[in-house]
Amino acid sequence: MSESKSLFTAEGGSLVTADLADSLVETGSAAGTGNTAFLKFKKAGQWVFGTDQEEVDPDAVFAVNPASFVIGWQGWHDGQPVEGPVVPVNQRSTLPGESELPDIPAGDMNGWSKMVGVDFQSLEDKQPMNFKVTSYGGKKAVTQLMKEVGLGLKEHPEAPIALVKLTGDKYKHDKFGWINYPVMSIVGWADVNGKEVKKLAA
Repeated sequence: MSESKSLFTAEGGSLVTADLADSLVETGSAAGTGNTAFLKFKKAGQWVFGTDQEEVDPDAVFAVNPASFVIGWQGWHDGQPVEGPVVPVNQRSTLPGESELPDIPAGDMNGWSKMVGVDFQSLEDKQPMNFKVTSYGGKKAVTQLMKEVGLGLKEHPEAPIALVKLTGDKYKHDKFGWINYPVMSIVGWADVNGKEVKKLAA
């Protein structure tokens, strides 16, 4: 019999800890390596991934790595990204404040923005994906997912892996018209071997 493999592994021990659950709930309320593909939610309302910007199937299901949530800073200077410090959410107290970051020359669109991120894994082909975002709608989606995952870890630690679908919605802004924003909907929970333990009603 072949050995069962976990969806995600953690360095040096258990994937899920009580401290992690508390951090996700608290932070939600207020990167991968190797062949990881980068996820992006486009202004037109589509999820895409990878260098070819392949569109995500809205019916596809992805596993959320509960140990992958991060918070940090992303800077911009003359249209070019400036990498800032990034820490796991359970180490968020170590994240420098904006006043402690390197100076970025003043200019249109220049400056630092708070960033959040999370890793997913496709259930279909096990493709790892990373999503980092600085937009208001994106940060709201990730921090809401953080909170829901943290609560899930407390309620059913035997099934710590949230299963989500990546979609979108929109609202009408008084000045900018219709604004699309990402939606991460939990449709079930799985154990670390990918076996669905709890399925949510559609």
